[in-house]
Amino acid sequence: MKVLIADGSNVVMDRLLDMIQAIPHVELLVPARHAQEILESMRRHDPAVVIAEFHIPGSKGTALLQTLRRAKPSAVLIVMTNLASPEYRKRLSESGADLCLDKTREFTHLLELMGELARCSSGKNKPATKRSLRKQFASTKLQVGLQIGLIVFIAASLLGG
Repeated sequence: MKVLIADGSNVVMDRLLDMIQAIPHVELLVPARHAQEILESMRRHDPAVVIAEFHIPGSKGTALLQTLRRAKPSAVLIVMTNLASPEYRKRLSESGADLCLDKTREFTHLLELMGELARCSSGKNKPATKRSLRKQFASTKLQVGLQIGLIVFIAASLLGG
């Protein structure tokens, strides 16, 4: 499962890389530090998962999420932010994010979610398509959210698509 990580902070980027590279069945792509690098990497490498900081350099609010969703509708888009109020999460979801995690309080939940997603994308239960991977992600994040008390929400378009 190809994963693209994008964050403007070296500290956060290093932590994400260390956490995710230890997950079996994950192929980390060259990290992106700018919005244009995210788009270029998506075109070249077709990642299954994109983990991005919302306020990455070169982005203009939710426009980047909308562009990413249009560019790769099948990709799982996870946003890491320090602004994770319910209203803000809703706005990000409506703009194309599959999940929004608070960098300060929910950072470690990403490891568990990514592990589940990687297990689902390999082996006997491997989804037939990336759209199936997004559906599996919706199910996985709900199950994990219930287990650890993480409040997550699923975009109506994800459930219907």
